[in-house]
Amino acid sequence: MRVQGLVTASELGLQLIAPGLLGIALALHLLQVVRTPGMTAVLTAVVVATLVSEALGLVLRPAEARQA
Repeated sequence: MRVQGLVTASELGLQLIAPGLLGIALALHLLQVVRTPGMTAVLTAVVVATLVSEALGLVLRPAEARQA
């Protein structure tokens, strides 16, 4: 087992899973458990919101990241 040193806040985001992926996984699970047309709409909304959020995260960077 390898012990890592201290992780800075800027590096932490590279090591964690994106929250949108967890939302998609949860929506897929609910779609399998609750087979209703409404759950398909929920899954679609979660996937679209995740894609939009990730795209905005790439475009809209914090001010300190733009200056570097």
